[in-house]
Amino acid sequence: GTVKIWTPPKFKHKTLFTITNDLISCVSMSGIYGIFVCGTNDGYLKIYSYKQRKFINSVKTNFIIDKILITESFGFILCYTPSNEINIFTINGFFIKEVKINFEVYIWSTFKEINGIDYICCADPFGNIYIFESYYPDK
Repeated sequence: GTVKIWTPPKFKHKTLFTITNDLISCVSMSGIYGIFVCGTNDGYLKIYSYKQRKFINSVKTNFIIDKILITESFGFILCYTPSNEINIFTINGFFIKEVKINFEVYIWSTFKEINGIDYICCADPFGNIYIFESYYPDK
């Protein structure tokens, strides 16, 4: 897969990143940190700076990444897998921890509380809502 960045108003082509020879399974972008992160079907987490137009890191994981979030305050990269695990990485792609959760994440979003702590709000396919601190998905 490839990523192209276009700038308005004339939508001139600015940057092109070749991500992988395989398919991109998910992507997330952070305007705060100026990065985008892709998960690939061959099990890689790839991090790029679109502001600096450079590659940051590639991490070979032992799982397929289904969903990615980048938190606002601490810049954690959260990766959700189809086996109901959340893997947490730093903004540079260094692994922090893996947490097993007891529900399927259908959709999720992140927000920052006034005290600066990052939270995740997500829903399962049955309409149940879960809110937890981004660093502690199991609590």
